[in-house]
Amino acid sequence: MGTGNGRKAGWIFCILGWILAAAVFAFLPKQIPIRFTDGVPSAVAGRETVFLWPLIQMIVLLLGRKRSMLPDALGRLLSDSQYEWAVCGLSVFVFALEALMIFASFAG
Repeated sequence: MGTGNGRKAGWIFCILGWILAAAVFAFLPKQIPIRFTDGVPSAVAGRETVFLWPLIQMIVLLLGRKRSMLPDALGRLLSDSQYEWAVCGLSVFVFALEALMIFASFAG
């Protein structure tokens, strides 16, 4: 795949994160779990925190554009395409965390 596809995929997952948060917001309980200990919720927060995850995705993607922030050795280690896909992977990881938090809110 060419350069730019990883960046596009990352933004697609970010948009999906915003859509998911907006779609489930009205159905979430007033308090949702945000931290777990041994699979049991150990901390809760207001349901508006569901929008924190897509915001984190945006920050990851925007900071990911500044490859110059990497140490030189790491910057030489990855090609442009590999770097874009690594940033995309972080976005997908945050999206998965958002989906798991939403699932736990409905399951609990």
